[in-house]
Amino acid sequence: MLARQKWLGLFLLASVISVAQAADEYAAVAYNMLKISPETYKYKKIVYSAPFLEVITTMQVFMEKENLSPKKYLWLKIGDYSVPAIVKKSDTMIEVTAGLKRGQIVNIYGTVKKFRAKPYMARLSHYYVKVDKIEAMNEFKREPPAQRSVPPRRRRRW
Repeated sequence: MLARQKWLGLFLLASVISVAQAADEYAAVAYNMLKISPETYKYKKIVYSAPFLEVITTMQVFMEKENLSPKKYLWLKIGDYSVPAIVKKSDTMIEVTAGLKRGQIVNIYGTVKKFRAKPYMARLSHYYVKVDKIEAMNEFKREPPAQRSVPPRRRRRW
């Protein structure tokens, strides 16, 4: 009976260790799915690919209420504004982000989190990705031309 308990204990310990190793892995997510329903990935480690657009050094008011001050964090515009990618400033992250070019495809590894403060505009996201790691790819995606919100003026014929 005692030997059976030892084997059961070893089996449970081995299963816990294997689950702990699997917990460190990132789940691959399509960027469009992350945009549509970020709440399904809340507090999960994910990886997604999207084109890099720019680094924004200022934060929105509701982001600063989350203790995401511009002194310690950078806001990366990856894809679009739908789900902000927030990265903690460090020498390596600053070096990586400084080397990125507009339209370059990047892999973002991070955890999806929810803002505690409510955004002041409905179109701003309630979720963000706290970035752990960035991988720059050698691929580039050309942006479509900007759409005009106002149609061009028609010329008058006299």
